Amino acid sequence: MITLMRPIHKWLCFCLIAIIVILGIKTQNANTKYKKLSEKPKALEVTGSDDSNSDFLPAEEDRKVQDEVRPAYFVESVKCKIPYVDPFTSDAMAIFQPEHFETCSNETALVTPIFDISRQRYMLFINESLASIILNSHRGEYNCYYQEITRIREHDSYDKVERKYFTQNYEVPLHVQGLILACHRLGNESDILQSDAYNLIQYRPPPEGLSLEPSKRKPSVLMFGIDSLSRINLRRTMPKVYKFLTRDGWFEQQGYNKIGDNTFPNLLAILTGYNPESAIERVCNWHEDGCLDRTPFIWHYFRNASYLTAYAEDETGMNTFNYLKPGFLEQPTDFYLRPFQKAVESGLNTWKCSDCSMRYCIGRRITSSYVYDMARNFANRFVYERPIWGLFWSNSFSHDSFQMPSKMEDYVLKYLLDFEADGVYDQSIMVFLSDHGSRYGRIMSMPSGCLEERLPSMFIYLPPWFRAQ
Repeated sequence: MITLMRPIHKWLCFCLIAIIVILGIKTQNANTKYKKLSEKPKALEVTGSDDSNSDFLPAEEDRKVQDEVRPAYFVESVKCKIPYVDPFTSDAMAIFQPEHFETCSNETALVTPIFDISRQRYMLFINESLASIILNSHRGEYNCYYQEITRIREHDSYDKVERKYFTQNYEVPLHVQGLILACHRLGNESDILQSDAYNLIQYRPPPEGLSLEPSKRKPSVLMFGIDSLSRINLRRTMPKVYKFLTRDGWFEQQGYNKIGDNTFPNLLAILTGYNPESAIERVCNWHEDGCLDRTPFIWHYFRNASYLTAYAEDETGMNTFNYLKPGFLEQPTDFYLRPFQKAVESGLNTWKCSDCSMRYCIGRRITSSYVYDMARNFANRFVYERPIWGLFWSNSFSHDSFQMPSKMEDYVLKYLLDFEADGVYDQSIMVFLSDHGSRYGRIMSMPSGCLEERLPSMFIYLPPWFRAQ
């Protein structure tokens, strides 16, 4: 059993990440300068990606990635003992059935937003050859349009602007941060060739006076969250991801444990230093409109330190600060996915896999890919030019099934490898985390069920120049 810590120790444990990232805001002495924008690794400047396993994923390995020496405890000290749990016990493996990845569509994109680095603008590229194939004629005519997705302050929701028809290489206005688009046969708006949606990370120049000198370097901070993923189940269902997270530079927070039942209290503690009760006592009643806007979330401190900020979460019906809560009146971060995600959930076709309780696909893509693509494009757009902070959280494939992460192992690993290929780790503190483990299902009937629930994952990567300080 877990030896209970005094409240102050528990609070410090959960605020460890806040302490680390706040340290990053301070002036750093570094030997390496920011790379110039022109020196960034070559990466496809395209928003959105087709679902496929990457050619550079590691070869299939034995799913049992086990420690060479199993410790008796994750944490063993005078004040805290957290027992180590073997993820591959016979009773666990008797109920665990690895699931296989499924793609959402084999279609090629008919319209793609391509970011022109030289102009710092998005252009809409129409695949005219594909249009001819769909129309079964080189002379077939069609029209393409998009609807801008805008945010509604009340209800933290969205609206769609009237249709805007466009032609090849149309330059998207800078104020457009999200759009749903479609192409239809000329004269027949119901004959849709293809529908799609894209979240856009529009360029913003760095503020005047921001120094990129080594002595004043600030690390970017990117937080990559998966709901309901315990450190035990990460090892069991995503052994290749776990192996990636144990490479040089990554540090596991083995004393990290949950303080509340669901996502809200656990993320609130990490992002503000308050639990729900202390937030009501010392800040405001978060059940009331406007309270969350006045709450001292960590992104406010980063923004005050000249960071660009972003927050994305899928499955808007259960978003952390909206489920049974009023949400935000003002947009909380510079880039905010919720209005776009709500729009695509209602504006595109959705599909659930046979083992899914939530949307597995929205349009041509996996639900969580809208979050992860935003993370990658946000990093690529700015990380070499200015410091950034972002939280990118997925609920859709892990919340209701302890087995589902196995379905997404290579998919998640691909994004982690993409960040590496893009050079993001060279510039950033990366945090891979969860809020708690599985809270129901057959896994909870095992002797280790309590620990499965209470011990979420958290790994932190520190870039070499930051570790050298």
